[in-house]
Amino acid sequence: MKLGISRAELLGWDEEEVELMLAYQSFMNEIGPNGERMSEATSPRADLNYYGEDRIRFDVTGPHVNQAEKRRLDEIDAWKLTAGENPNMNGLFWSVEKLDG
Repeated sequence: MKLGISRAELLGWDEEEVELMLAYQSFMNEIGPNGERMSEATSPRADLNYYGEDRIRFDVTGPHVNQAEKRRLDEIDAWKLTAGENPNMNGLFWSVEKLDG
């Protein structure tokens, strides 16, 4: 169904704001889960069997521990132990906040 108004009007944005958001979305669609450009990560030049001078290589380090995520998951595990067998977790979430000191 066509509304007869532009995306900018619908969002309350001006045309420049819409263009900036579309450019940002296009850029973010090119970024992989590790911050790499997908066009590079999926290029034949990134294949470890490719040895041309224009090859692309990625290095991996780790494992690393995201202490905020570990603390959150530990809290969920502890809650599950007190909630009984097969607790209904629909709609539940745990927030993480950085503490001073």
